[in-house]
Amino acid sequence: MCATVESSRREGVVSRLIPESENLLIQNLSEVNLVADMPGVKIKQGATPHSVTTKIHFEVSGCGVFICPGEEVGFLSSLVACSWSSGKDSCLACYKAINEGYKVSHLVNFISKEYGRVSFHGIEANLVQLQAEAIEIPLLQKETTKDRYEQEFKETVKSLIPNGVEGMVFGDIYLQEHKDWVERVCGDLGIKPIMPLWGKDTERIMLEFIDTGFKAIVVSAKSDLFDDEWIGGKVDRGFLRYLQDKNIDACGENGEFHTLVVDGPLFRKKIVITESKPILREGFWKHWFLDIKKYELIEKR
Repeated sequence: MCATVESSRREGVVSRLIPESENLLIQNLSEVNLVADMPGVKIKQGATPHSVTTKIHFEVSGCGVFICPGEEVGFLSSLVACSWSSGKDSCLACYKAINEGYKVSHLVNFISKEYGRVSFHGIEANLVQLQAEAIEIPLLQKETTKDRYEQEFKETVKSLIPNGVEGMVFGDIYLQEHKDWVERVCGDLGIKPIMPLWGKDTERIMLEFIDTGFKAIVVSAKSDLFDDEWIGGKVDRGFLRYLQDKNIDACGENGEFHTLVVDGPLFRKKIVITESKPILREGFWKHWFLDIKKYELIEKR
């Protein structure tokens, strides 16, 4: 029995048998499933680390491979939404998901109904809207309350499913209770949870974020760990060295600090903060918060 190459969302129909020893270029590895072990088929990955389209060569020997017409075959990517907090982890997760072949239909953002801002980050709704405009991915933004968060989350995401959304991207890294919640809620909705950062070393994640070219600033932080001089400062290697010296988690996964992404590979335009000041606030814990008063969206050179 000859091996086959299939995709759950295939463009066109299977129509020809590729002779043995012929090389093919297949796009979007995440959409390709090798069926029945496919004896005689070897896979060589030729993608660069940040290429948007994964390129795979199939070297066929001993049998043929059924594939869609044409030597370069395009597969329709799975349509997904991205949980968007405005910060570095959700941004990098979105970027990595796109590089893995997913198509992001919407950034999904939740705003505190009481304050009109992203919880913990403290970013106002209009600034998140500006991020989406800069990235050129539609934003689905909803107000939510603490008591009804899960229900409102499900209702919001459920509204995207009729449009073809099959999964959702999250930026969680290692907190098991977060992963458990994501998997349970996605299971209830019948969509796939996608967690590109899960289980990865937080220092490596931070370095990848910086080295890939993303730009972010610190917008909130615990006051017992950070002085006000860090609030509004750049997320760069100098900031990472401070975190290492103070033994603070490199991604602030336990809520030590939060960020706002203003530029990077996903961004068609960049956000420039023109007026802001740090404010010390009491709350669940005493923390610094960056009060961003003025900002603008400008073209990238």
